[in-house]
Amino acid sequence: MRRFQSILMPVAEAEAVVEPFRRDGDWSRFHGVPSHITIAGPWPLSAEMPTGALEGLAAAIKGTRFELSSVGMLGDAVCLFPEDDGELLRWRASILRAVGTPDAVDGRWRPHLTVCRGSGSGTVAAVEAATAETLPIVCEARSLILVRMLDDSEAAMRWF
Repeated sequence: MRRFQSILMPVAEAEAVVEPFRRDGDWSRFHGVPSHITIAGPWPLSAEMPTGALEGLAAAIKGTRFELSSVGMLGDAVCLFPEDDGELLRWRASILRAVGTPDAVDGRWRPHLTVCRGSGSGTVAAVEAATAETLPIVCEARSLILVRMLDDSEAAMRWF
């Protein structure tokens, strides 16, 4: 795994639904990272993160509501996707402006909550079945986390 840092928004409302899948299929769980939407990143560890600005943005984002309403694939990951990602994209733009350096996402990226990785349509069907009665999941932003992956076995988190 390469070394990087990203800014995440924890999504506690989805934790109970996705935890059985994350247990075996999401490497970030093994580092203590809660269920989350990656709002911005990755960046190399050398990129300076404006902690003061991130504190202000974390305070401002509190109370932002959104719904996770569908299951699908993004790359090799089975994900939950928001019904309307406009507000999350506006927060992403604010964070990118504060950091002042573009992150390394490709054109297919969109806001998502990774449920598990490296699986095919059988897992998509399993996640769809598991979430059928819980979707949409109404969520509210409460904080941001700066996660720094230092190596394969160590992550550092700073909550804002």
